[in-house]
Amino acid sequence: MLNEFIFILHIISVTILGLFALRFGKSALISIIALQCIVANIFVTKQIILFGFNVTGTDVFIIGAELSLNLLQEFYGIQAAKNAIKISFLMMLSFLVYSRFQLLYIPSQVDTMHSSFYAILSFTPRIIFASILAYFMAQSSSILIFSFFKKLFNNKYFALRSGLTTSLSQFIDTVVFTMAALYGITFSVAQIIALSFTVKLFAIAVATPFVALAKIIFKKMNNNPWILNQVQDDKKTDTHEHKNT
Repeated sequence: MLNEFIFILHIISVTILGLFALRFGKSALISIIALQCIVANIFVTKQIILFGFNVTGTDVFIIGAELSLNLLQEFYGIQAAKNAIKISFLMMLSFLVYSRFQLLYIPSQVDTMHSSFYAILSFTPRIIFASILAYFMAQSSSILIFSFFKKLFNNKYFALRSGLTTSLSQFIDTVVFTMAALYGITFSVAQIIALSFTVKLFAIAVATPFVALAKIIFKKMNNNPWILNQVQDDKKTDTHEHKNT
């Protein structure tokens, strides 16, 4: 059960770091969303045994990015969430381009790491396309779903709204990525989708109680003059950007 224990700690740590980012404001949340997307792409090919099944641990980072996006939309508005998707999308593309250039360089005779970097970073074009497509569709859908639940629950029950939004958007992410990356290669696409989505639901269930702390954190931020000024400046910037668009 060592992997399962590590998996739970992994989920909790990613969620708590998202809450720490909230303490530092909008820019920190956007940064951690982009970082989690990049890290998820690095480890997408790493496989682990979890509850007796072969899965990837990178799903935790995708869920972490999704939860951070929910925090961003809840406290800084829909325009901030849209900007976060654009920025993280740009960061993903930038990382893929930068890493490709590094792999193109001919290593020196004393370089002992090139083969390791090549094994980690030489993604197939199909996986790259599937990852970016799934991310864009899931995150874009997440904004609409979160807005729907926010109106439905009259801006209450943030943890519940976040959990429901993440579950639905991650179902989209799982289906799109699996179909785009593995259809025609693996024996049972439906089985992979079911297993992967089940693991994601478990991760969401573990993370959701910690998300409930976000309201408490944000209230404390209002008692900190420096952070409060930063939040107000962020909201003014969002309003200005929204008018211009």
